[in-house]
Amino acid sequence: MSWSAAPFVLFSLTSAVFPLRAAPPKTVLKVTIDKTEVTLNGTSTMPAQCTSPASAAGCGAIKITSAGGSAEVLTEGPVKRFEPFESHRLENGEEVIDFRAVIDVDGKEVGVSIVLGVKDRAPNVLFSANDRQRLGHTFLKGKTLVVGDTRADTALPGETNTLLSPRAYMPKEHAFRDASFVRISETRLANATAITATARAAAKEAKFELARNLRVSSGEAKWPWTESRPGPGRGEFVLVDVPKHVPIAGLSMTLAPNLLAPWRFFVVTDEAVFRVVADGETNPGDKLDIIFEKPLTTSALAIVIDEPKPAAKSSKLIDAGIGAIALRTTDALESKGTAELFGMTKTGEADVALELLAASSAPERSTESIAAYLALDPNAQKQLLEVARTHCSAWFPFLVGTLDSDANGAAGERAKDVFDTCTDLRKEEGRAQRTSADVVRGLGLG
Repeated sequence: MSWSAAPFVLFSLTSAVFPLRAAPPKTVLKVTIDKTEVTLNGTSTMPAQCTSPASAAGCGAIKITSAGGSAEVLTEGPVKRFEPFESHRLENGEEVIDFRAVIDVDGKEVGVSIVLGVKDRAPNVLFSANDRQRLGHTFLKGKTLVVGDTRADTALPGETNTLLSPRAYMPKEHAFRDASFVRISETRLANATAITATARAAAKEAKFELARNLRVSSGEAKWPWTESRPGPGRGEFVLVDVPKHVPIAGLSMTLAPNLLAPWRFFVVTDEAVFRVVADGETNPGDKLDIIFEKPLTTSALAIVIDEPKPAAKSSKLIDAGIGAIALRTTDALESKGTAELFGMTKTGEADVALELLAASSAPERSTESIAAYLALDPNAQKQLLEVARTHCSAWFPFLVGTLDSDANGAAGERAKDVFDTCTDLRKEEGRAQRTSADVVRGLGLG
């Protein structure tokens, strides 16, 4: 984070990420494509010459004129049609037209979003991007234009798109500035459930690693995470994938040293939003425990900063962040050992069992566990071996134990195929480590 360029902080903006329909524009605009006038009402017929690729060279230019001037948008291909437009009026009274064109790019339809400002009766293109450019925009409260980057894998759970590195349009400056706001839709925020996070110096460790594939709105995707946006970090978030069949009972968030801890924040899942406030004093290294009223299932989970804990006057801390997060399943599932999870694969909870086994540090190599595995039907064994194939390091001791117990049996034969794959992988990893060590020694670094 940097204080050198103060962001435009939208303290109370918790609006939906879709534009609101407003009154028709008051400024008379003339829209032409290849010198032929068209309309932006969604039903306009394109010029005849634009329907043939051979004569559509000038059909990728959208020209907008009014009594005060003109503007032009150049697209990658000929315009096929327009979708109905939206009209907004910014806080300074400037009129804004938000519309989409559908163009032809190599025979495929591609949408183009265009935001047109009209000041002193002169049109001005404020934003233009096609759907392949990973850029997006929204209107907050219908009066503030915000643009930003978009990535499908970094949208908040339950949201269609989430703007990253958002910038708000400042009409007086005719420029965009960094903006800080919570990027959760207004409807979901209004229905958010309030819960309290309890600070503990030594919280119970989660048995399963249920949080995977960390993505972040800013900064580096690693633990501890530090947001890297101007201002106090409001609206920045971390996002993880979650096994979709495992019930999540709660989570623990570790507070990192040298970072401002989130004091008020949101937990966002596919179906729900929780508004969380930390209870009591906290210290670096403490864990904030959050327990949901009812266990829930979700494909992903995000923590969104609303307000970091104020730093002491003597503190030089200015960055907000999180040390790590760990998700918990129910006590009943946390207490199950490997043999019990193997047994669950024969029930209606097979998906839960397989996901928990994939999230465990390693299956127990015990007589009981191996006996439970050998008692499974071949299909259940094959499902478990696929888990083992993608988690070789953790499962290798168990595979060795299985071969020792059933070397000549059908179960042993199935396990041997995965064992061989994992053995080859371990050899490759060993060679890579030796090569890396050789390079280090060759450079005189070790």
